Amino acid sequence: MKSTVSIFGTYALLCFSVIWSNCGRTQSSILDQFIAEQFDGKVILSWTIAAGNSCNGITIFRSTDSLIYTEIGEISGVCGHVSLPVSYSFTDDNPSTTGTNYYRLDLGGVELSYSVAVDVMDLNGSLYKLVPNPINSGSAQLYFANPTSQLVTFYLFSAFGQLLEVMHTNEDVLSLSTSNWSPGSYFFSIVFPYSTQRIGGKLSMQ
Repeated sequence: MKSTVSIFGTYALLCFSVIWSNCGRTQSSILDQFIAEQFDGKVILSWTIAAGNSCNGITIFRSTDSLIYTEIGEISGVCGHVSLPVSYSFTDDNPSTTGTNYYRLDLGGVELSYSVAVDVMDLNGSLYKLVPNPINSGSAQLYFANPTSQLVTFYLFSAFGQLLEVMHTNEDVLSLSTSNWSPGSYFFSIVFPYSTQRIGGKLSMQ
């Protein structure tokens, strides 16, 4: 069985509150899985309540700092099943598009789930976005348009055209380790398989 809802609320959950003594938990006693995936600017949550467990309704919370959570949806009624696992999904149509979104579930007062996190970045019509830009620390995130999750190849070049690094991913973000980079300009190319599509640009390291 699967239920999908998109009902929005306004309740705020403070994760450091004594109300929830298990805010920092990393496992669940009744969840088999809890997954967050970004697709087309939305976040799709999916989870499964293990067989033999039940709860009285499910409330979905979102946070942008992993501390203060706001209610964004609810599945009412009895959840779970005495002898079968039950899967649910929820679509967050309005996640924050400037960084990481964190999600938790209130499983009918039985427990507050562990959190799952997913990055959502609005490219504002561009093919890629670098955070931070220019690079001023030991790491950076390169977001790019990859709506069909193709396995792309990333090439990094020095300002003189020397190939420095090759990476592969089927996601829409690359984590760049820049601690060994020297200040200056770099160039990159993202090549898509089975097509002539490429995304290229310039990266600056302070």
